[in-house]
Amino acid sequence: MSALYRPDELMTVDEFLRWKFDNKPFTKDQETAWQYAEMRQFVRSHHYAVSNYFITRDELTNDLLPMRPFTGQAILSTCFESQYRAGYPRFIIEFKPRQCGWTSWNLGYACHNALLPNRGSLVLVDDEDVANKIATKIGTMINGLPAWMQPMRRIQNLKQFHFENPNPKERIEVPGLNSSLQIAVPTSFRGDTPPFVLISEFAFMSDDRKALVTEGLIPAMHMTEHVSIIIDTTPNGFDAYYEPMIREAMDDNPKWTKRIMNARHLTAEKVLGGILGIPDRLDRPIPAISFWHHHEGYSTKDENPRAELRRMTKAQLDELHDTLGKLPRYGGEEETHLQKYWDLHPAKLYWRRRKIDSYKMPTPESRLLTFHQEFPSDIDSAFVNYEHSPFDQECMDALMRKACSPQATGILRKNNEGVIGVDQSFKSDWQEWRIYDPPRAGERYSMGIDTNIAYESLTSDATVVQIVRWRDQKLCATYEARVPEYILREQIHLAYQWYGHPYYAPETKGIGYALVRSLIDMGMDNVYYWKRLDKDHPEPSSFPGWETTERTRPLMDECLVQIICNRNRETNLPEPLAIIPDRKTLRELAGLTRTTTGALKAASGKDDHSDALAIALLLQRDPWGGFHKDVNVPTSFDKRDDFDRLFAETSRKASFGPKDYSRSRNRPDISTI
Repeated sequence: MSALYRPDELMTVDEFLRWKFDNKPFTKDQETAWQYAEMRQFVRSHHYAVSNYFITRDELTNDLLPMRPFTGQAILSTCFESQYRAGYPRFIIEFKPRQCGWTSWNLGYACHNALLPNRGSLVLVDDEDVANKIATKIGTMINGLPAWMQPMRRIQNLKQFHFENPNPKERIEVPGLNSSLQIAVPTSFRGDTPPFVLISEFAFMSDDRKALVTEGLIPAMHMTEHVSIIIDTTPNGFDAYYEPMIREAMDDNPKWTKRIMNARHLTAEKVLGGILGIPDRLDRPIPAISFWHHHEGYSTKDENPRAELRRMTKAQLDELHDTLGKLPRYGGEEETHLQKYWDLHPAKLYWRRRKIDSYKMPTPESRLLTFHQEFPSDIDSAFVNYEHSPFDQECMDALMRKACSPQATGILRKNNEGVIGVDQSFKSDWQEWRIYDPPRAGERYSMGIDTNIAYESLTSDATVVQIVRWRDQKLCATYEARVPEYILREQIHLAYQWYGHPYYAPETKGIGYALVRSLIDMGMDNVYYWKRLDKDHPEPSSFPGWETTERTRPLMDECLVQIICNRNRETNLPEPLAIIPDRKTLRELAGLTRTTTGALKAASGKDDHSDALAIALLLQRDPWGGFHKDVNVPTSFDKRDDFDRLFAETSRKASFGPKDYSRSRNRPDISTI
C-alpha cells in the first residue's frame, strides 16, 4: 500500500507556503498549475486529502493540527483505499479502542466526499451533545481549507452543510458543488440514501436504532463504487447486532485479521508501506482492527514522542519491573502475558497501569474489567457482558488466553482399512468437526450433545457435540451441525468409536428422543440414563439421555460456574478447572448473563455450545460413570508420537469414501450410513 503516500512531485500546503516565502515565489502560471495538480490528487485520494488538507483541534492543547495518521488510522485508511481502488463499495466495520482518533479521520472522509460535486454525506449519531461536537469538528475542517479550495456555502449550522451558491440569482449559472453533509439520528432513511454514511458509536445505540440501521438504511443503499458505509464504534460488550457483524467480517477476511493480530511494533509508516498487505475479500465488509497497544499515544515519551505521558522516572521504571505480573489490580500474570505475546515496551505497560488507576470505580476488579472493555487487547475480551456475567472475569480471561486453532477441521470418515480420521478436504457451511486433541490410548472421555432442529438454517441453534477428556476436563473435540438426523447419527457414531466409547448423553428434546434411541440401536450403549439426583441413592431410570428441566438446569449452570471460576487458594490467581480451546464455546460462555431468577441465559439466544459442554462435564460427576473402552490404537502405534503420526496420516488420506452427501432432502445416502 505504498501508493497511499502522495506522489513526490506534489507539495502539501505547508511545503508550498515554505517554498513560496523562503525561496523564489511561484509565478502566477506556476501557482495555478500547482493548484490544479493538488486538486487532482485531492479528488483522487481520500488518504491524501485527509492527511494533508484537513486539520483538527488537539483535545489536550487545543492547538489546530494537521491529521497525520496514527497506526490505527493507517489501518483504517488501508481498508478504505483498498476497496476504493479496486472499484468496490466501501463497507468497513471498525474494532478499536477508545479515543484513538478514528472518528476524526472518518469525519475527514465525510468532508472529502461532500466536497465532490453532486455528492452527499450522512453522519449518524445517537446523542445531541455528540452531534454538536461532530459539527464543530466538521466546521474546523471545512474552514481550515486554503482559500482557493473553499466551497460556496448556502447552509452551515450544527445539523447540516450545503455547498451551493448562496445567491439564488447566480445559482443557475454558478451552482456550486450541489453537495451536502448532514448530521442526524438513526432512521430507516428509505426515501433518502446518500452515497456516504458514517455510523458513529453503533454498538452503544439502542436495539431499535440498531435495527433501523441494519434492516432499513444499509440494505436501502446502492451497491455502486461511489457508496461508502463505515461502522465507527468501540465495542460495548456482547450484543446481537455489532458482534455478529464484526465476526462475520473477520471470518470473510481471515488472513488480513491474522496479520493484524500477529503483528508486532506496528507504525503508520509500516502499515502505509504495505506490511499488512490488503484484506482478503474486497467485495465483502472489511474489518478495520486495532488494539490499544497499536496506538502511539498510549505510551510514554520514552517510547514515542507522540505519546500522552511524560518520560518515566527511574523510580517508576524500577517499580514497574519489580511488580510486573504480581499485582492483581492490574491483572496479575495478564501483564506478563501481554508483554511476552505483543513484545510491549515497558512504557506501554506503564500507561496501561495509569489508565486503569484513572477509573473511579468502587473496586479494583471493576476498574480492570472496564479497561478490558474500552481498551481491548484481543477480540474476545471486548464482547463480555461484564455487568451481568455469572463468571469471574479474570478466570474467563485466563481461559480465553488459552484458546487456540483446532488441529484439524472437517468431518469424520472411516477409510478402506476401517481407520477413522478427519477428512479435512470436506468443507461445508452446515457441519464441521473441530479437533483440538485426538483420542489417546488410556484416556477416558465424556460426550455431551445439545440437539436442535436446524436443517441448513444459520439463524437457528445448531446441534452441538462436545467431547471432554476425563483426566483434565479438556475440551478435545467440538461438532457443530445443521444437517438431517441421519447425518448426525453417522457422525456421532464415528466419534463414539474413535474416542473409545465415551460416556454420552443427548439432550432429549425435539429430535433428541429419536436420536438417542437410534444411537442405542447402532450399538452406542454407554449412554447416560436419567436419574433423580435429589434421591439418597440416585439410580438409573429406563429413560436414556439428558433431560433439561427446572431441576437439572441449575446443576448445569452451577457446574460451569464452579469449573470456570476456580482460584488458587494460596495465591488467589485464577485457575479454571477446565481447558476450553474452542473460541465459539468461549464466546457463548462470555455472552451468558445471570437473570433475576439466578439462571444463566444467553443474550443472543445462542447457548448450544455451552449446554453441550455443561452436559459433558456433569456426566463426569455421575456416580455410575458408565464404562470405558480403550481407544482402538494398533499395537504398532502405541507410542504418542506414532499415534500423532497415525492421526495425521488418516486425516490426509483421500480414501474416506464418498466426498459428499446425497443432495436429496428427503432420502439418506445409504452408502454413508
